[in-house]
Amino acid sequence: MSQTPPLKRLTRKSLAIDTADYLREAIIAGSLPPGQRLLEVEISTQLGISRGTLREALQILEGEGIVESAHGRGKYVMSLSERAIKEIYSIRSILEQEAIRLACQNITPSGVEKLRSILAALFETAAKQEIYQVIHLDFMFHQEIWKIADNLLLERLLH
Repeated sequence: MSQTPPLKRLTRKSLAIDTADYLREAIIAGSLPPGQRLLEVEISTQLGISRGTLREALQILEGEGIVESAHGRGKYVMSLSERAIKEIYSIRSILEQEAIRLACQNITPSGVEKLRSILAALFETAAKQEIYQVIHLDFMFHQEIWKIADNLLLERLLH
């Protein structure tokens, strides 16, 4: 009797998580700059989602420290000091090294091909000087390494 290998559990994302992912990328790309007030009515209308879904997404981003709430004045894109940025990158570099170590242990030929594909697109985009697309592809490259590392806590911390 042959045994089939165990299947990896699938996860479904909610619209709020998809919205948080989209807004996070917009913040990283500079479309929503530091200090900008996040107006619920305007953003929910532009994205075609309910204000409740947007509030849930903003709560996710607030929990990640990307969005801050000013009591009675709404939510804003977090502004970081130079020191905070240095500290974040210092810790991130340690976590990234662990992700790379784990990814090297777990990588498959298809994982190598996926990373090569992202890098090729990144270099092509960089040659065209499309900075926001370069940032997006760079983030995709890192996310793929985190995924290959297959450590959910590490991946969450790096996000």
